[in-house]
Amino acid sequence: MISDIEFYDAEMIATRNNNKEVSWQDYKGFHNEKWNKSVSPKELKQLFNEFRRGYLNGHSHLEFLHPIEKTNKTYTDLESTIKIGYTYPEISFYNVENGNKIVSINNIPIDEIFWNFSNYETTKIRPNAVLKNFSSSFNQRNLRVDGEMPKVISYEDQKKDSVFYNPVEPSSEDIFFDGIDLVGYEDWETIEKGYKVALLKKNGVALIKIKNFVYMKGFGGDVDCDEPIEEIADSTMCKDVKVLMRGLQSVKDNTDCLIFDLQDNLGGNENTPFVKMFCPAPFTDTRVQYRKTKLFEDPETRDALNYFNPKAENWYNSLRESGIYQQVSYGDFLPVRGDFCQGDDECGLGIIKPNNNLTSMFNKIIILTNHDTGSSADDFAFRFKEFGGAFIAGQPQSADLTYALISVLYYVDEQGNLDRVFYGNAQKKPSISGKELFKINIPYSKTIDKHGNMLQGNPMPMDLLVPITPENFDNVKRDVLNRAIEYYCN
Repeated sequence: MISDIEFYDAEMIATRNNNKEVSWQDYKGFHNEKWNKSVSPKELKQLFNEFRRGYLNGHSHLEFLHPIEKTNKTYTDLESTIKIGYTYPEISFYNVENGNKIVSINNIPIDEIFWNFSNYETTKIRPNAVLKNFSSSFNQRNLRVDGEMPKVISYEDQKKDSVFYNPVEPSSEDIFFDGIDLVGYEDWETIEKGYKVALLKKNGVALIKIKNFVYMKGFGGDVDCDEPIEEIADSTMCKDVKVLMRGLQSVKDNTDCLIFDLQDNLGGNENTPFVKMFCPAPFTDTRVQYRKTKLFEDPETRDALNYFNPKAENWYNSLRESGIYQQVSYGDFLPVRGDFCQGDDECGLGIIKPNNNLTSMFNKIIILTNHDTGSSADDFAFRFKEFGGAFIAGQPQSADLTYALISVLYYVDEQGNLDRVFYGNAQKKPSISGKELFKINIPYSKTIDKHGNMLQGNPMPMDLLVPITPENFDNVKRDVLNRAIEYYCN
């Protein structure tokens, strides 16, 4: 498994080496010591789960497949009687209820626990995202301190509190497919509301909130969304784009500041309809580089890694015919191309013209981001900053936007030998004769900027960094919006 990761991985190892104090080499060594012994399937599952906690890619899903004997134990959602809050960029922890600064959990310094969590127990890359994950893990009894669940916390004033966990009703919210809600924005005028989007207006400021880009019905038309709004199916990306455009047309003459709120937008589908409709200037496709391996030369696997886009096959054939492909060594990266192949028929990086010039009429465009601005929302922010000159406000985006993944399925064949098979994005899992053990997804392409620098783990510098403090902890997203308006729009 380790050798496969090291050969095929395009981003995860570099992301860890660039962002964590524990390098990939040290992380690998830490886990190798545990794996180099005979273990039962149950113990193997535990080792596998420990390894995947620190696998730094939010798009990868490391999955243990070997059936383990089930117990009668039932699982319930739990909530701590003490809620841990945090500050950022100055990192500290406190009790949300009384504001007391926390210095230890189970008599171990909290800074030491957080360091270990950040380097070994989270897939989150950036410190602000790790802080959120750490706090949530404690509050939901998932955090372990030297193998024990939290029992006591100590404060800076040497007082202590016992920690208890109570069962709670599980949330019925579907964070992916539920529509947008506007709770907390009652003081804004709602101009338009779609499935995942809303256009609000207040005091000469237009605010577009985008919950995420997860659309079960996809684009709902071509990427230009040229059809009349009445002819586009509901709950599609194009319907939402058209709803927003209709609203902007009605407010453009008395607003000059446009805000896109991508806070907590975890991404989703390819965002081309949004970028083509709302980017205020010509832009290019997202830049990616693929690894050259023997796997990539298999037509079915290559097709899956290219999201079944026929233009990508044109790109591959062009590299072959020109001799460029042969000049690249196996394991190295092929020349940069457009990820979604929107620029031309060979996935080039030609200029793409916006489908509408309405947003160019706004004097200022602001993008609000935070720890959960990821995937295609990451891409949206990167491109609007580079091509549209948008101001970025809030906290750093997750900078986790890998797309192409290669899956490796490990199994024991009928003769008792360990073997594996490979397959690409959305490709049907091959049938095997034997017992499945586990599956890993490896980033096969890396996303880069115009200078060739990797974007994974490298968010844009903030134009306006809004610190997280005890005073704004419970309403930090609204505070980001208010400060952005005060700083840029007034």
